[in-house]
Parts: sequence; C-alpha cells; structure tokens
Amino acid sequence: MSPAAAAAAAAAATADDPASIVAQLASYDAHSLAVDPEARQAALSLSRKLSASLDDPEAYAMGVALAPMSNLAVRVAIDLDLFSLLAAQSGPVSSAFVAAATGSDPTLATRLLRTCAGIHLLRQGADNGDGGAGSDWWSANAATRMMATGAMTAWHRTLWDMSLTAAKAAPPFLRDTGHRAVEDPARGILQRAFGTAALPPYDVLRTVPALERDFNDAMAVGTGQPEPWFRLYPAEERLLAPDHPPPTPPHAPGGDDPSAAPPLLVDVGGGKGHDLQAFCSAFPGRGPLVLQDLPRVVDSIAPGALDPAIRVHAHDFFTPQPVRGAAAYFVRRVLHQYADGPALRILRGLRGAMRPGRSTLLVCEAVLPDEGAPRAQCELDMCVLVFGGGLERSRSQWVALLTEAGFEVVKIWQRHAAADAIIEAVIDS
Repeated sequence: MSPAAAAAAAAAATADDPASIVAQLASYDAHSLAVDPEARQAALSLSRKLSASLDDPEAYAMGVALAPMSNLAVRVAIDLDLFSLLAAQSGPVSSAFVAAATGSDPTLATRLLRTCAGIHLLRQGADNGDGGAGSDWWSANAATRMMATGAMTAWHRTLWDMSLTAAKAAPPFLRDTGHRAVEDPARGILQRAFGTAALPPYDVLRTVPALERDFNDAMAVGTGQPEPWFRLYPAEERLLAPDHPPPTPPHAPGGDDPSAAPPLLVDVGGGKGHDLQAFCSAFPGRGPLVLQDLPRVVDSIAPGALDPAIRVHAHDFFTPQPVRGAAAYFVRRVLHQYADGPALRILRGLRGAMRPGRSTLLVCEAVLPDEGAPRAQCELDMCVLVFGGGLERSRSQWVALLTEAGFEVVKIWQRHAAADAIIEAVIDS
C-alpha cells in the first residue's frame, strides 16, 4: 500500500471510530442545537454514524435488510388509525385498550405497538402506580402526533402502496434494460409494476383512485425546512419589493383577458394549492396568483378552499406555458420526478413564457451535496427513480440542467443539505 493510500485508510478508520464521533458530537452545545438547523443536521448525521459504528457489522447489515418490516407495521397501524387513537388520549393506554378501540387482535396490536415504539413513532412504558414502569402501556410523542395528520398518513400509504410496490419491480426492470436511466416516464418501473404499459406516471395513479388521492394529499407534507419557501427565498425583498419591475402584458392565461396584467406568481404543478394558499395568507392582497395542475387535480379542490386571489387553471406542464410574462414561475417537487430529457421539456416550455429582465424561475427541490448526501434524500432519490425515472440532483447537476434549458442560475437558497432549496434562475433573451 502506498503512503497516500495508507494515510487515507488511517483517516477513514479514525473517522469511523466511535470515540472520534463522540468527540465531534460533544462540540455542539445545547444553544447551537436549538437555534442552528445546520448544526442540528450535522449532529443528527453524526449520531446516525455513531449508531452504525457501535453496531456489529453483521447485525447492522441485517438491520438494513429488515427495515421494510418496520414500514409494514406502520402501514397496518395506519389502517387501524392507531396513531390518531394514541394522539387523542390524555395519557398512556394499554394494548387491550388499543385492541378494543381498533377492533384488532390483542396480540397483533401489541406487536404493532412494539415495532412502532422501536422506531420511536410512539412511547412505551408508564408509571404503574407502584413506582415501576409498565411495559404494556403506550402513549403519544411528537412523532405520533405527526403520524396522525392526514398528509403524513397519505404519504405513508403512497410510499407503501405505490413506491414499494414499484420497488419490487425495479431490479428485474433494470437488469432487462442494462441498468440504463429511464428516459421515457411512460415506459418505466412503475408501469412494469402496475401492468400499465405506455401510461404516464400520473395516469397510472389515475387507475387507482384512492392512491391518486393519497398522492395529491401527500404533497402537503413539508420539505425538511422549518419555514415556508417564501421565507427561505426572501420573496418580500426580491418579488414584492416596490422597486421590483412589474411584469407587463401580453398575457394569455387560458381564457382570461389577454390585456390584463400578468400574475405575480404561477405555481406550476401545484397540486391542491397548499403553497399558494400559504403565500396568500402571508401576503394578503398581493396577486393575482395562478395555480396550475392537471384537470382531475384542480377539479378535486373543494369550493372555497383557496383564497379568491388564486386563479385555478388546468394545465399539463409538458405543454407550452400559457401564462406569459408572470413575475415568477414556481415549480416545487416536479422536476425531480423526471430524468433530464423530460425535465428539459418542462423547463423549455416555461422559458418560452418568461420575459427577460422581468420573470424569475423558482425551483423548490432537494439540492444534494456532492459528498455525504443525507440518507433521507438518497431514499427519496430511489422513490422518484421508480415513479418516473426521476432523480434527486446535486448542485452541479441542477446548474447543468438549467443551463442546458437556457437559464442562468442566480442563487441557490438552502439552510442545510437535508432541506429543500430554492433555485433562483432567469433568462437572458
């Protein structure tokens, strides 16, 4: 072994040494962990690394193989509405109580509760009145209450019923295709899994209405950042400031008056409007705003659910953007669902509607570091691979993609690697 290789091996061994990791963790004080998201994320990464380094290698590898079984317990617990049940209680309850309330077998209820407690989705144990702890008592923690929300239960159902179903089809599909990128989202892993050849991913969802509803509802789940996108990106300064040049006609938003002033913000593929509604609440009286998604998505929005300032338009983002000259086009969690070819089609359709010097593209997506990407982002990368051949991109990949589509990246706004970022981009001509 060369001296350089030996030095690298020694450094790697030191980096994986539990004592070294503990020393690094000790460098973070309580204040920094409370107020600094980047420090908290670094400490979380170190704690996971410490757990892996303390575990026996065989046991750790087995744990990775068995991880989907925890998802199984969670999925069944959601069917039983177990998390909502615990979140509604004022204190610990027994397995017998849970079994009776959910109509499940007591032994099965205990097994589900035990597994969910093992991954810290609920708390096991309570004072039994004699100064000891009763193991057959269960109560809610912060994660339980999050699991009881409609968006999070929809997210878990979507992951199990769609993503993991497709994941089982991924190894044979990739073997058959020579382990190549999935460039055609209508002929990918999802179609193999659901037997729906040549259907685009969203049309595959349409074949299972309950799954489509869950997928749309899951879009309300957060992005790993403790603030809305318009706080991460200083919208008040860069989009709403009096000296920001207002967009000017022409404008043709699908049937509106072409001579009307273009909208302030267009949310492309915005689902049921969670992001625009939050923007409206934060900045009342600003607009107009436009929400775009497929007809079946926008048709499912309940009357009165959105602020009157939000215009709702049916639009397929693979077709040219009909709303021209808006101040900003916001695209959240869309481009990561597709390989570069389809993503370029979407971006070029938007570029044709933008006005140089007036319009801004805001892409809200994960931006992975080139080294040491967070585990959750890597797992989401596998989810989008099986959905439509998509990928979570690194900073350099995003810059390359946007440059090829004719954009110039102005700035990437991101608090830490595990949180979604806002990529701000413009066009020259």
